[in-house]
Amino acid sequence: MRTARRVAVVLLVLGGAAAAGVYGLRQLPASISYQVTAEFDALPPTDEPLEEWLRAQPGVVKAFANRRGQTVEVIWIMTQSAGPRLPPTPDVAVEFERLGYRGRRSVRYG
Repeated sequence: MRTARRVAVVLLVLGGAAAAGVYGLRQLPASISYQVTAEFDALPPTDEPLEEWLRAQPGVVKAFANRRGQTVEVIWIMTQSAGPRLPPTPDVAVEFERLGYRGRRSVRYG
């Protein structure tokens, strides 16, 4: 009886520690990189407003855009929690439209 009680206590302690560990790991911040490549019929004169908007988003630590012809590649790094990915990832596709990128032919997330 005494051994069974000890085993139960040990299992409860180990189970509680494991659950706390898993929960804690989900809260750890992680640096995550994102890339969006999109091709358009018409581009604004510069990508600077897009870069500035992206850098102003919560969690974003670095962002830049690169052009090749009518294709724009946007890359950014942001700090998010490893579990529920907070703060949320910025929606670059919506911002493309608002900033004057017109006639989207293709988009690739990578």
